[in-house]
Amino acid sequence: MLGRPQSDCLSQHEYNEPKVNTQHIILSDLEELGRRVRRYLDELPDLPETWAGLSRSWAPPLDCHHDLNRILRVFDLITMEPGYELDYLYVSTRIGGQPFPYARHRSEPRISSRQEYKKRFGLVIPQLLLGQEPTPQDSTPYLDHLSFDPTPLGLVQFALFNLLVRRFYLCWHAHYNTRHFVVDASDADLIRLPSDPFVDPGDSAGESLLPILRATITRSQMAALRVYDLLPHLSAADDRTAVRFFCHKHNAGYAYCRGS
Repeated sequence: MLGRPQSDCLSQHEYNEPKVNTQHIILSDLEELGRRVRRYLDELPDLPETWAGLSRSWAPPLDCHHDLNRILRVFDLITMEPGYELDYLYVSTRIGGQPFPYARHRSEPRISSRQEYKKRFGLVIPQLLLGQEPTPQDSTPYLDHLSFDPTPLGLVQFALFNLLVRRFYLCWHAHYNTRHFVVDASDADLIRLPSDPFVDPGDSAGESLLPILRATITRSQMAALRVYDLLPHLSAADDRTAVRFFCHKHNAGYAYCRGS
């Protein structure tokens, strides 16, 4: 089964020969999903200027509130339990700000402080969590009232949903873990362009090393990757299924990452 979300970078020797099973993912389904993801990200609202630099947490007022439930239109194989919807607490410090999504029943009041968040979910939002990778222990209270279609495409949607659900209204250091994921062939073509700014054009040896978290991919290795190699893949181990994405992370470069 697909458990709580995790993300991890594959080691250097694993990335070009992943043990995956992809025959049940239909490329046209990925193309449609890719279009919806790009449209959703393009239409995300900008962070209100008055929110930046505020050291507090609050429930954003409805007149400038991003409706997080819009993300469910992108991932049509994910559904909320009847009566529940997605909402979020916004947390801001001197070094940045970001949302913390959760699920609530429509009859429940919105959460407006860290203290309320802790009381309702038994979870603490650490002061230094901004800009760090989310962990299952402190960042996924929305999963308790969410389900998804247990098909290969449903697994891809669920993993990508978990990787994108917090990606709005980010401020400063909270951008550090923003990743850009390859969903379909259009995304793959964009990162394979010769003008890619993360490939050093002045490298006379033609082997510019790109820092990839704990791995590196050279220019020639990048050129050898097929579009198929960059698309989401499923892999199974024990009782868990993981979805592997090719992604680019701010200040880190390209990598294969797992969402599970």
